[in-house]
Amino acid sequence: MTDNADRRRRLERLLDIACASQGWSKRRLAKALGRDPTKLVPESGNPKLDFVVALAELLGTPVGDVVAFIVGPAGEMTSHQTRSGFDALDAHAMEAHERGAFQEMADLACRAQAVARTPEQFALACNREYGGWDGLGRYQNALEAIRKGLEHGPLPRWQALMMRSNLANAHYSLWNLTEARTIAGEIIEDLSSREFEHPNDELTLAFAFYVRGNARRRMLHTGVSDGRAIAGVARDDLVRARDEYKRLAEEDDNDSFAAVAHTCEGGLLEVSVEIGSIGAREAVDRVLATLDGAVDIESGVSGEWLESYGWWCVVGANIALAHLDAEAAQQPVAVLTNKAHDIATQLDNWALRERVFTLEHARRRSGPTSQVNEGPWLIDSEDIGVLVGTMGRFPTFRATGWRILESAGFVS
Repeated sequence: MTDNADRRRRLERLLDIACASQGWSKRRLAKALGRDPTKLVPESGNPKLDFVVALAELLGTPVGDVVAFIVGPAGEMTSHQTRSGFDALDAHAMEAHERGAFQEMADLACRAQAVARTPEQFALACNREYGGWDGLGRYQNALEAIRKGLEHGPLPRWQALMMRSNLANAHYSLWNLTEARTIAGEIIEDLSSREFEHPNDELTLAFAFYVRGNARRRMLHTGVSDGRAIAGVARDDLVRARDEYKRLAEEDDNDSFAAVAHTCEGGLLEVSVEIGSIGAREAVDRVLATLDGAVDIESGVSGEWLESYGWWCVVGANIALAHLDAEAAQQPVAVLTNKAHDIATQLDNWALRERVFTLEHARRRSGPTSQVNEGPWLIDSEDIGVLVGTMGRFPTFRATGWRILESAGFVS
């Protein structure tokens, strides 16, 4: 039997299982998956990723398991075929990442897992899958992918630490701040207690400081009583992360690392206001001045730097809402959320979208007397699609999302 025929057979079997599990006909299943009933199984046997994701969600099964079932057991291949197949899939996944084709990257990574022959290969493929989901803003899927790689088998210390730093970041993206801070702290303790054993350890340590520092910074928005103390330890972490990324940027001539260092500078501005080492108005003015570097977001600024400017917008809005009076905060927050919205749209960045919705909602609630002429928050069908997508990606945002949908005015 050819590979294509075998995959078609396996996919048909999986669809039969899905129908049986739900008590549905094939027509009802096709409707649930958004497909033509006559075209559920493609000739190639390789369904598109959105189809696989929908099927996995219907079955309550990880996407990687569904892909592995369709591809079939790797043990049926020879060792040479498996190695070459894994290497080719991994290379294609990285090429898809370079193109920003994150769905394709996740799909290829899942296929690579199905042919991986060692724990290291399987973990690498899971890390690639994490990158695809992270790029799509599907942070819960990213979390599951990285967990799967860590749980599959013993890994070299450097690889386990690197993947644990991504696990911490997935928790941070989902606002699971205690988990993010704890995991990043364990990595910092481990790497700080002995000499580096792998070239990647330096970057892993810098990233762990970045995640822990920002997790602590975000805790300032969760109603903590000891904000000044938390801001102090967040500052220490962000200073270390900034310095490490600056050094790595210079040593490797890596502009992406320089952009991360710039993001750390923005976070430092926010915690410095909390500590009292800089005034809120001065800090907001500094953010607005910094955004002169991102006037034209469609050209001249790399994606990493554009994202950094987006996070500076978030920092500036955070400061204004937390430390300026309601009237004084209105204008700068409106400017900053508008800019962050444009950047999020340009980059298709869901984490920034979540912050934009949350901050704009907070602005509109904080100054009712100043907004008598502003009118209701009008959103169109495209806005609703993005808002609902954001609610699906961020469980902690859902209550805010429902409040926005309840109060906003809809326009055709």
